[in-house]
Amino acid sequence: MMSIQMDSWSPSKPKPDAEQNNAIQLIQLLASTEVATHYENRLRAGGMGYSDLKKGLFEGYWSHFAAFRERRAELAAKPDYVRDVLEAGARRARVVASETLAKAKAACGLC
Repeated sequence: MMSIQMDSWSPSKPKPDAEQNNAIQLIQLLASTEVATHYENRLRAGGMGYSDLKKGLFEGYWSHFAAFRERRAELAAKPDYVRDVLEAGARRARVVASETLAKAKAACGLC
């Protein structure tokens, strides 16, 4: 995450092309509009370095995916449940696949 390429401008220098910054664009996807605007305005005004922006991006990423990490941990603690769900899905998929295959064979004159 910390290897996003940035220019070499000093943190104190205003960055007028903040809306074109890849990290800002990612923050806009992950964080609230207020947070994204805050970072964009700070870049434009100067006084904020790209390392601060990258840290903000990571915080937004970490916060955005927190519920998914929690759910993954819950599922990791129930391997039998996960296996049962996967097996049930495989059974349903086999039924659909066999019906589709039968229709394809019939359409090709192979049956």
